[in-house]
Amino acid sequence: MKIRFFVLIGFWLTFTLAFAQEATDFEANTIDNEKIKLSSLKGKVVVLNFWFKRCKPCREEIPDLHLLTQKYKDKEVVFIALSLDSEKEVKEFLSENEFAYKHIANARSIANKWNIKGYPTNVVIDRNGKIIFSVSGLEVVPDANGTYKPLTPKNIDKKIEKALQR
Repeated sequence: MKIRFFVLIGFWLTFTLAFAQEATDFEANTIDNEKIKLSSLKGKVVVLNFWFKRCKPCREEIPDLHLLTQKYKDKEVVFIALSLDSEKEVKEFLSENEFAYKHIANARSIANKWNIKGYPTNVVIDRNGKIIFSVSGLEVVPDANGTYKPLTPKNIDKKIEKALQR
C-alpha cells in the first residue's frame, strides 16, 4: 500500500513539474521609472501581486506581503506589484501604507495578458521562469483569537523557500 502511495505521489509530482507553465513575459516601467522585463529576471525568484486600491482583500494582505520583502531583501527574490490604479493613486496609497514591492501602475493590459480574473492574484515564478504557485482571492485562516489572518503570504513564503533551494 505504501509503495502505491509513493508511486502516485511521484507520478503527480512528475506530472506537475513537467507541465509547469512558462510565465508570460511583459515589459513595463515602475512608478520609480525602472524598466522591468520579466524574462530578464530569470535566475531569480519572482513574486507578482495583481491588485487595485479599492480591493479590500488586496489591502488586507499587503502588510504580510510587505513583511516578505523584508525577509528576502538580501536574497535573489524580486517582488513586483501590478496595480490597475493610476500612478498617482498608487503613489498616494504608498504614502500611507508600507508595501516594498516594485510597483507598476496602469497594469490592466498585463493583467489581461495574464488572464487575471480575480483580485488579489499572487504568482511565484521560479529561477527558470516557470510558474510554481498561483492563487486568486484572499485565503484566510483563523488565529487563536478567532480573527482571520491572510494565509496567502505564508504559502508564498513556502514556495519562495523551495525555489531558493533549487
